[in-house]
Amino acid sequence: MTDNEAPVARTKPVTVTLSLGTATITAADVDNGSSDNCGIATRRVSPSSFSCATLGARIVTLTLTDAQGNATSATATVTVLGS
Repeated sequence: MTDNEAPVARTKPVTVTLSLGTATITAADVDNGSSDNCGIATRRVSPSSFSCATLGARIVTLTLTDAQGNATSATATVTVLGS
């Protein structure tokens, strides 16, 4: 049996506060219960690092790939606050 079904990406907004001028997030921070019929092999978020130059609302992309190489992406809003 061949899996041709891409994962279902679900995202949520997140707020981060800079610490010493930087902040980072992981894919898990913006993932809101994404799923796949055969399991998700990898989760990536881009961008994942923020600085004073990126204060405010920023759009990031969550990319999911299953074991068969099927991939999908969805966007989420990251609000970056100064320290």
